[in-house]
Amino acid sequence: MITDNARYPDPKRSIPPRVRLDGERKHKGWDLDALAIEGNEGGRHLAWLPSLPANAPIDLIRKVYERDGVVHLRGLLPRKEVLDVRRRFFEYVQHTGVLKEGTLPEEGIYSGIYGELDGEDPLAEYRTGANYERFVRDFVAHPLIADMAARIKCEWKQPWAFRQQVLRTNLPHSRRTATRVHYDQMYLRGMEPDALTAWIPIGDISPVGGGLMYLEDSVPLGTEIENLFKKLNANLPEEAQLDAFNENVAA
Repeated sequence: MITDNARYPDPKRSIPPRVRLDGERKHKGWDLDALAIEGNEGGRHLAWLPSLPANAPIDLIRKVYERDGVVHLRGLLPRKEVLDVRRRFFEYVQHTGVLKEGTLPEEGIYSGIYGELDGEDPLAEYRTGANYERFVRDFVAHPLIADMAARIKCEWKQPWAFRQQVLRTNLPHSRRTATRVHYDQMYLRGMEPDALTAWIPIGDISPVGGGLMYLEDSVPLGTEIENLFKKLNANLPEEAQLDAFNENVAA
């Protein structure tokens, strides 16, 4: 989500050398040094996350995941199936007037009905409700997703799917509606700090319209925080230990 580029008069200053040298600054017409994304200080701290094809050797996929804490895979799911979920979701919310008249639900073209929004998400109620629809639950349970998770985490004897699917929507020309900085493990109190989350774009997205940002080298930080919570929570009742918003987390 783009904010005011004027806030960053010289985005090429103070760019960490390692980030600058990690790869191309431009990709498919997008220039990282010219982007100012909500919740971030701007393009000078950004780099494109390299990707691997889903059919790459599993040893390579696992190596990247273990090194970076994240692995960007292309082509894991059949495009037709993904676009079918996209179509069904926009059919689900079409009655709100959010789609441009004369366009197909699969295209997801915004009508502009809500104008410029500041901290509001008119679709919040509907995307929350969609999580319980059969087409979303079946998609989340796709065997290709579970199979890839099991192959990455081959040491897991009994992989367990914690049903926590969350649909995210962002309308164009909105401010303060992007998901804020967080890590998913914080919502899974009482568990070891090695859960695996799959983020799946439901169709084509752009860097300013719903992409995912990841904090580089953050695995040690997350592990340290989780181990600290585990220590702090040790004397709490079991129910409180499993509460994602217990007194220690809130502090």
